[in-house]
Amino acid sequence: MKKFVILFMTILITTSAFAQDSIKVDLDDWKFIQKTTQELETALDDCDTLNVMYENRMSLFQMQVAELEQSNIMCDSIFVAKDKQLEMRKDQITLLNHKIQKQELELIVTRTGGIIIAVVAILLLK
Repeated sequence: MKKFVILFMTILITTSAFAQDSIKVDLDDWKFIQKTTQELETALDDCDTLNVMYENRMSLFQMQVAELEQSNIMCDSIFVAKDKQLEMRKDQITLLNHKIQKQELELIVTRTGGIIIAVVAILLLK
């Protein structure tokens, strides 16, 4: 029985395989199929080319993004340094203003002392 089933299946598969081999196609239809296949292959090649171009653009874009991120970090560090410099300048201006006030006070004291000494000398000489 097993051999009968194997023989029957073999005959069935063999006949269906040979039956598909004898399909007749009109010449115009065959040319249309060939033309369509060539167009599909051309379109596939174009898609592959576009895919390579897209990958190149994406890698370029990623490099540009990385460079922009690095530039942003540099700008942030420049802003921090600028803020520190402005704080230091404010401190310097405060110190200079204090020194100027001290010198003005010394100048006033010196002039006042000179005037007092001059007045005392004039009074003593009279």
